[in-house]
Amino acid sequence: MKANQRLLELIYFFETTPKTSIKDIESQLNIPESAVRYEIDNLNYYLRMMELPEIQKENNGQLISTVVNFEPVNQLLEEIYRPDSKKRRDYLTFKLVLAGKINIQKESIFLDVTRNTVKSDLRSVIQVLEREQIYVKERKIIAGNELEMRRFILNRYRENYLVLFSEKEKRLISNPIERRILEDLEDIDFGKMAAQIKELAKNYPFTNFYETFLLNVLVTIHRNHYGHSIQEVQNVSQIQALGEYIAIRKLMQSIGGRYNFSEREIAYLTEILVSYSEESINQSYQKNLLSFKLFVSKLVTSVGKELGMELTEDPILMEGLYQHVKSTIYRKNNSYEMDSEIYQQAIGNYQSLFSLLEKNIEFYQNELNVHFTKEDIALFVIHFLGGIRRFQETHQPNLRVLLVCHSGYGTSVLLKNLIEKNYNVEVVGTSSIYQINDYLSQNIDLIVSTLYFSFEIKKTVEVPILFISPFLTFNDDQKLKEFGITRKREKNKISVNKLLKVLERHTTISNSLSLKKDLLAAFPENLQEERKESSLFDGLKDEDITFVQEIEDWQTGLSMCSQSLEQNQVVKKSYLEGISQSVNLYGAHFVIRNQIAIPHGSEKSGVLKSGIHILYVKNPVIFPNELPVRLIFFIASKEKELLINTVMTINAISHDKKFYQKLDHAIEKAESLSDFFKEWLDGV
Repeated sequence: MKANQRLLELIYFFETTPKTSIKDIESQLNIPESAVRYEIDNLNYYLRMMELPEIQKENNGQLISTVVNFEPVNQLLEEIYRPDSKKRRDYLTFKLVLAGKINIQKESIFLDVTRNTVKSDLRSVIQVLEREQIYVKERKIIAGNELEMRRFILNRYRENYLVLFSEKEKRLISNPIERRILEDLEDIDFGKMAAQIKELAKNYPFTNFYETFLLNVLVTIHRNHYGHSIQEVQNVSQIQALGEYIAIRKLMQSIGGRYNFSEREIAYLTEILVSYSEESINQSYQKNLLSFKLFVSKLVTSVGKELGMELTEDPILMEGLYQHVKSTIYRKNNSYEMDSEIYQQAIGNYQSLFSLLEKNIEFYQNELNVHFTKEDIALFVIHFLGGIRRFQETHQPNLRVLLVCHSGYGTSVLLKNLIEKNYNVEVVGTSSIYQINDYLSQNIDLIVSTLYFSFEIKKTVEVPILFISPFLTFNDDQKLKEFGITRKREKNKISVNKLLKVLERHTTISNSLSLKKDLLAAFPENLQEERKESSLFDGLKDEDITFVQEIEDWQTGLSMCSQSLEQNQVVKKSYLEGISQSVNLYGAHFVIRNQIAIPHGSEKSGVLKSGIHILYVKNPVIFPNELPVRLIFFIASKEKELLINTVMTINAISHDKKFYQKLDHAIEKAESLSDFFKEWLDGV
């Protein structure tokens, strides 16, 4: 029988949980039931060899271990276990890029294989590196600058560096990359360093700042360990004058030991830190924006208090009011006047709310040095009506949920919106895997995650974990129901446009626009006006769509899409690198039903303007986790709503089981594919 990493984890699980069940092991170790049974048989085989008591299965399904000391078994498995060829090649790739060279003799000892095995593995490794424009001669890297080396390590081995913060015993670490990291950096107090960076992160409230900066520091230290330092930094003297430089220098000096970081290394990390600041935004304009937000916050707090409702937690209300205040002041600065019709409707139907808002706005408006007219206040009434209705619909005891996603901005925002809109839950926050512990003190009832947790992370979390797709599939809905999470009850509203068409068939309407307004005002709970949301499909052209029979791999597909957007100056090259890094870390999280993928990243990862490129691959290309994909919608946007609307539109396409049949028919007829997509969307 062959020992493996799964078996080592099972032993560690029994050491900490001697009474358990197959279902618990399946859940905690994230392996199927059949594999659990197989590994228990494996473990009992080794226990018999060591003359130790076997794992017993009770009639009630309980598994009981009476082994007092698993150490002899661990020692035996450590001698038996060998990394397979994939793990060896991954390790040799890592070590070659990290150190810049490979010593065959040392690595054969480290991996416990023959020198010829290492040589054979290296031939495959060199081919992989050459595809990344990293060239090797005589087992040394001869082309590739320092920034490229670090970017390669960060993209591919991000998760491996988590081992530095794992509570798992070192004897159970069998992954050679992680063993190398632990051995190289064993003299550093990473707990202290992480605490310093976490303190620094308080000044940079971005979702992915902590982990991104932490990992850049780790890779900097590791490259320094092998004698490599950064040279590609300009204007070092100017950077040294920044307060951020002093903070980074203090951080790196605290590492101590044999490490000596150059001024350029500290300047390099300082540049990363500065990239998370808001200095690029005009300060006076930013001050005005802050004043607008403070006004909205005070107004909503005061009005909500008088109504007995906590309205400040309503993001739709807060963002809507914020945009309304900005546009109102813009109108006033440009001498635009409001139509009085909305004011008359507000006074006629919502007098008490209008009076309440008028009183509070009058009290706070002086802080903006502006006077809001009754017509302006009437628009505030509309925003507050929506907030009040949402509060009344959702104000009930809900499960407190922590949403764990990768750093991809669009899918995390989309999933948060979908969950809050459709289910009776309170999303406490959106976290990365590195920040979970920061939320656990907030009485979290459930963690909903789009990422599978490693065993090391799972064992630190005491609340239940539910794994779902970023796009809330039917199966995900069933999982939520099984956990007791119910859908919100939504009233089906009638389309006012459809109602008008029915009326027009039976009577003569002199002013349909006026009638529509009156109907919406009279029956706001029953009628709705359907509006088409803007998306990246609006400006779609034929050159934004590529059709091919097949491609070599998923990386080629993403590269083809990215190159098109790069040529149109929609994104920088770093945008593709960020998406590829996300796939390497978390898998193809953006693949949804119907063999469709929606790769995208955050605005900060290299978006210059909004754009889309569609790649249709006739013969499916396989993404990680054996996910087949035929349609790749490669999207980028500087506008949050535009990105979300586009993802929702693509999600609608994924429900059409005959979509590919229709698309193939359009290709056979040589029709405009951009027109095809637009016509399909018009029919939704």
